[in-house]
Amino acid sequence: MNKVVNWRTEILSILEQIKNTGVNADILKKLFIERLNFEPADQDVLIEFPKDVKDKILSIKIISKVDNFKVMFCIIDSLLKGTERKAVKNISRYYPENIIVFTNKEGNETHFINTKYIKKEEKPVVRGFRRITVGKTDRLRTAAERLSNIYADEGISTLTLMTKCEEAFDIEAVSKEFYKEFVEKYKELRDVIRNNNPSFKKEDADKFTQEIMNRLLFLYFIQKKGWLNGDYRFLYNNFKSNQKNYYKIF
Repeated sequence: MNKVVNWRTEILSILEQIKNTGVNADILKKLFIERLNFEPADQDVLIEFPKDVKDKILSIKIISKVDNFKVMFCIIDSLLKGTERKAVKNISRYYPENIIVFTNKEGNETHFINTKYIKKEEKPVVRGFRRITVGKTDRLRTAAERLSNIYADEGISTLTLMTKCEEAFDIEAVSKEFYKEFVEKYKELRDVIRNNNPSFKKEDADKFTQEIMNRLLFLYFIQKKGWLNGDYRFLYNNFKSNQKNYYKIF
């Protein structure tokens, strides 16, 4: 059990490094080869992209692999979903089993992309993709747990690894985990409010708690955009500086 925890902690440490100092091929190789047991690779790829995508791709290279499964590192002008979607569609025609790691030219945000397919007639068709994001405001514990689930056991087949990716990048599973934690924090805050305000009815405490949580989610959203004084940790930093007065609110 401790071995698993330490292993995930090491992956989390790498993601924190990516978040704080940026991403490059060397740190991604450390993640996939040293921590996730993928094989080394260093291969340029020649892919025919449409002009509107080609002009935005600065570089692309295979940095690791397992059997026919490839891990690609792609630097693009900016991390726009439209550009990523078109790039994934074209890359997957040449390398259908893949994880594509996108970053912008500044290297300050990283998207781990796994292609999702549907079967249509005899050939699989790209339906879209699932993303794990490592950026300035992202909490990385869940990302580390998800990526640890694609560990490549010795002798693993491409199909089995793709199945692991399907589960690791499952948006529905991540959403369920988020809402589970949200409910737990909601109840904790509601209990604090009720304990400090004995005259509150349960309905009043619920309403007050919901208003606070809604506002915090909105503030987190605009913080992620960098709209709170350009501070991507604005909420945390201000909470820490006013922590002594926190419970006086209620």
